[in-house]
Amino acid sequence: KQRIMIAMALACEPDIIIADEPTTALDVIVQKQILSGLARLVAERGISLLMISHDLAVLSAVCADLAIMRHGRLVEYGPSDKVCLSPQEDYTKQLAGAFPQIGDSESRLNPRTLKPAEVARAEPFTMTDEVVLEAKDLSVSFDTRRGRERAVRGVDLKLRKAEILAVVGQSGSGKTTLARSLLGLQEVEPVSQLSFAGKPLPRKAKELRTFRRQVQMILQDPAGSLNPKRSVYEAVVEGLKVQGIKDREYERVIGALEAAELTPAEDYLESIPQELSGGQRQRVVIAGALALDPQVLIADEPVASLDASVRGEILSLFLALKKNLGMSALIITHDLGLAWNIADTVAVMKRGEIVEYGEVDRVLSDPQHEYTQELLAAVPRLGSQSLVRNE
Repeated sequence: KQRIMIAMALACEPDIIIADEPTTALDVIVQKQILSGLARLVAERGISLLMISHDLAVLSAVCADLAIMRHGRLVEYGPSDKVCLSPQEDYTKQLAGAFPQIGDSESRLNPRTLKPAEVARAEPFTMTDEVVLEAKDLSVSFDTRRGRERAVRGVDLKLRKAEILAVVGQSGSGKTTLARSLLGLQEVEPVSQLSFAGKPLPRKAKELRTFRRQVQMILQDPAGSLNPKRSVYEAVVEGLKVQGIKDREYERVIGALEAAELTPAEDYLESIPQELSGGQRQRVVIAGALALDPQVLIADEPVASLDASVRGEILSLFLALKKNLGMSALIITHDLGLAWNIADTVAVMKRGEIVEYGEVDRVLSDPQHEYTQELLAAVPRLGSQSLVRNE
């Protein structure tokens, strides 16, 4: 779709192309292809490019110069490598730190944020060997015009208590289908074995409802997840009503909002989604899940639609939920930097199969599979100007 949009722009033989977030929500390999195409247009056709993005690494891969804006004003301007690697303004430093560089020990399990999530417990929870969610030989097939095709192939996966597991891969690799299967929302092949807390995943409606109270889903787009006509209170309480939980309703909503770091919680109860920022809306979605006191969160691209200023705060919140509540999280993402930033374990998916699986430090520092190596090679590096120099 993005290539079609670029072709439409080129049809008029322009002197200038203005690209507004041209690679947001794209996986790293497609992102590199789009950025390479834009760099090639500049080099071969002499077209000028004005690119808008919240990701400094993406901008620095293509652009010779960077201008940093805040509150409608330019706060820093200069050559890309200088602005990215030696920023002068605090705001530029914040943006540069919002997207962690894989291999940077300072950003390992340490999202950059102006407001770090507080760890309230004297003795934080740490990952244990207790398996809360498990898949064995998980396979899912769909009927297509070309016949029956497998979207997930023989996947083995374990999520332990107080573990954050990142499932990474390109779009179409089967990540979301895997997540839906673990939630009991997707029909799986008979050979598949899914279990929660050591027991097979329930199939009857009543038992499934109880299971889904324990395993909650957080979707990618917070704006699309919230009814624009409903208040924050109504959004957070919805899950309680679906589950038939009537006791301490108000206290549960307040507690969930506070756990999601929307404080003071009372100030947000009557707000509607349009009155909130993107980060606040995502916190409301997370609060709706937390109101049910789940053991597991399954989050599908939880920060892909958020700008750099709030990305670190949401990732920091996931770490706080793990440390404070012992919560486990399975995070679906195409962003290897996110996995480096907050995950204990990473599973790399390609065409429905897990091709590499293990501790984040080992897999991302010393990848063994060529596909993992390809994904890592496609990640833009801050200040590299790689495509400016290579195209």
